[in-house]
This record gives sequence, structure tokens and C-alpha cells, in this order.
Amino acid sequence: DSMNFRWQMDVGDYLHSYTPDYLKSISYYERARDILREQYGDKHESLIEVYNSLGMVYHDSGNYEASLNALQTALSLQKELFAANNVSAAATHYNLGNVYANMGLYEDAKDEHFNALIVFEENLGGDSFEVTYVYNSIVVIYQKQEKYALALDNLYKAIDIYEGKNDGHSHDSAVFYNNIASVLFDMADYDRSLEYYNKALDIYKKLYDDNYPEFAVIYFNIGKIHNKLGDYDTALKYCHDAIAIMQGEADSYHPYLSIIYNGIGEIYLTSKDFDRALEYYYKALDIDNLSSTNGVNKAHTVNNIANVYHVRKMNSYALKYYLEALDINKMYLGEYNPACGRSYTSIGHVYSQMEQ
Repeated sequence: DSMNFRWQMDVGDYLHSYTPDYLKSISYYERARDILREQYGDKHESLIEVYNSLGMVYHDSGNYEASLNALQTALSLQKELFAANNVSAAATHYNLGNVYANMGLYEDAKDEHFNALIVFEENLGGDSFEVTYVYNSIVVIYQKQEKYALALDNLYKAIDIYEGKNDGHSHDSAVFYNNIASVLFDMADYDRSLEYYNKALDIYKKLYDDNYPEFAVIYFNIGKIHNKLGDYDTALKYCHDAIAIMQGEADSYHPYLSIIYNGIGEIYLTSKDFDRALEYYYKALDIDNLSSTNGVNKAHTVNNIANVYHVRKMNSYALKYYLEALDINKMYLGEYNPACGRSYTSIGHVYSQMEQ
């Protein structure tokens, strides 16, 4: 039974890490959970690993409510079986923080991240890599709250810790530069954002082949900068370079391609080419429908389609897609999530335009 448990977990881990088939991954983790429960009951320490794995695959599939339930179950077991300040509990706090952040529950997210930070510092020291990762996640929260000074402050803390142990030319240094660029982008400081994306790109070029998937992410982000600067042709070039890399390294329905197609749709929407915008938004929707990532990614795509119809004053279509986005967000994020609030606002605007 112990060998069967391990095999179920290993297959689940492989499917989660190397394929977008989250539903199959979940089925293997659930079998592993059932094996442990049948043999040991509900309090075995290996169940912590299972619930953490379930929590992360639910998170990646966009099912945040299920992710929270699994991670909170893992945390309860950790506190019951071990000391409350053990490192594994810190990792679960960290994962919970990321889920709350993606649900738009930023204060809850910060609470979990600061819990993780305290435990990591107590157990591993203030200059551990784990501490840098927590700071990085806190950066994302402040960024989403538009508290950019606090975001940059925490990001520089992470960089100081990391570069104190490295030469500044490693993969993680590129990740930090990428995050700085992302914050600067949200601050509309596009020139400095481009500078840091290029720093990250230079490091990746020294470490990896030209078809390394992370190049696709940076090319896409550089494309978004050129879109904001009004250079639509250059923006499209970078986005298509990103697509070429993703299609070369993954299948034609990889979930990240949906993100890129949404970005291209935004470029065409900004340049008022509404037919091409819809073409790429529907390409994104095809991927969302075919992959098992059927949560907030799909809601985002559906909402973008609604935006095009709204701008074109095709109100019945706009209303249909806004309502669909609202239903998806309710299912995956809960009725009182900010994303649902934005959907209600958009629906109200359509009814106003219809004089209803």
C-alpha cells in the first residue's frame, strides 16, 4: 500500500508539473489520499503532502475555493501533529497567501504571507531563499493594491538577500528583474520597465537556448509595453515571437497561449480593430474550453469578449458574455469577490446603454 501511495503521488506530481491535465492529476492525488485514509485514518502525516498537492493543483486550475479547503486541511493537520512554527506549516501559509491573493482577498493574503515570513526567519534565518520568495509574493499583493512604493521596497529587500549569496546573474536574479519590471509597468514607468525586462532577458540568453519558455513570457510583457506606448506593430511582433516559442515547446492548446491571445486581442482593441480583437479573444476561449484550466482564465477571456461587444454597442452580446463571466467568477472565486463586483458594474453599464 505504501508503494501504491507513492506511485499515485508521483504520477499526480508528473501530470501537474508537465501537462495541463489538472483533472487527471487530481484523480491520482485523491487515490493517494484514499489509500492513506483506509490504512491509517484521517491523521497520518503523509496526508499533509496530499492535501498540499491537491491545494496547489486546484489553485493552478483556477478552483480557488477547493484549493483553500485542501490547504486549510493540511495546515490543521500540521498544527495538530507538529509544532505550529515548523517549516512545513510556513510553506502552507505561503501557499494559502497565494490563493487568497488570486481571489482578490489581499489582507488575508498578507496575513498568511507574514505568518510564513515569521516562521521561515525563525527556522531558517532572515537571509534564506524562502524569505526572498515570501517577499516576492508580498510584492505581488502590494502591486495589485496599487501600493507601488511598498511593492518595490519589499522587492529590493528580496534582491538584497538573494544577491548577497549570488553574483546577480542567475535564473532567480532574472525572476527578480522581471518582477521589478512588472511593478514599474503598473506604475506606467514604461522606459524603466523595459530596461528591467531586458536585464532579465540578457540573463536568460546566457543560461538557456532561444526556445526556453521563459523567453515567451518576457517577449509578451515587452509587447504589452509597446502597446501602451502606441507602437502596435512592434507590440504584435513580440507577442507573435512569444507564440512561436510556446507552440514550439508545448502543444497548441497550452494555457499560457490563452494569455498571449488575450494580450493580442487587447492590442487590436486599443487600436480599434474590433474584428481582429474578437478573433484573438475567441482563440483564447477555444484554449480555455479545451484545457482543464476552466476557472478565472476563462472568466477573463469571456469578459474581454464582452468588452468588445460593449464598445461596439452590441448590447445583447455584451450582456450575454458579462453574465457568463459573472457566473464563472461566482463559481471559482465566491459571490463577494472584487471580480464579481466589476462584472456587476459592467452589466449595469450595458443596461444603462440599453436605457433599462
